[in-house]
Amino acid sequence: MVEDSRGPESLLSIQNWMSGVILSGTVSQDVDRYITASDERSSGARLRTYCEDYWARCIESLAEDFPLTKTYLEARWRDVATDYLVNCPSERFTLYYLGSRLTRFFATHPEYKADTRLLDLARLDWARHWATICRNYTPIRLDAAQTPDRFASQVLYLQPGCSFLEFSTPVHELDPEIEGRGRGLMVFSNQSDAMAVSVDPESRYFWTLFANGNSISNAFDLIQFQFGDYAGEILSVVPSWISQGVQWGWFYSPELATQNV
Repeated sequence: MVEDSRGPESLLSIQNWMSGVILSGTVSQDVDRYITASDERSSGARLRTYCEDYWARCIESLAEDFPLTKTYLEARWRDVATDYLVNCPSERFTLYYLGSRLTRFFATHPEYKADTRLLDLARLDWARHWATICRNYTPIRLDAAQTPDRFASQVLYLQPGCSFLEFSTPVHELDPEIEGRGRGLMVFSNQSDAMAVSVDPESRYFWTLFANGNSISNAFDLIQFQFGDYAGEILSVVPSWISQGVQWGWFYSPELATQNV
């Protein structure tokens, strides 16, 4: 940074100035205060090169995080990605969360909200990316060898990164690699990569009960209260949902972990 008689500035103020220039695409007159010119290029020219590289890297990062969406949009991808970045610029100094608002952008933007397939693909891509982000923060899972009655009264949580999704089209039409022909999907981390498993769409309410912690016995009571006469039919398939969750490691319990169950 060029020395200035006004004295040093905080790193945050420099970062804010830099992000403002990058997002506006306009090189301000005080560029010499922050960027040093080289023998070959002015400070403004050096900054413009950085800005161009930044936008290219952002679009590339989105493409890595939203591969199905990019493939679906084909030649439109770069224009759509740029449209998103202009309307929803990065709020962090990391690219991990750059696409966190893309699904909402598609769902509310007049040009895209009618394209349900585009929204479905973006939701699936982001759920996988989120599971990948969370893979290093996955607590100890329940032992799949234990029977549900062993932990029926224990407070259980869904693993970080678990996302229940319900689509407008069957999941295998969105991604042929996903087994199953239903419209419900659980995306989660298996500690090495993101996985997606087809689930019963009617299980949505059941899984939401464990987002902030719940016991299986209390979940049964809540289903009985919520669905009344229809509850018996749902409760008859809940054990299969529990077995699926335990098999894939979707549940965890801090209490059981300390007991080495």
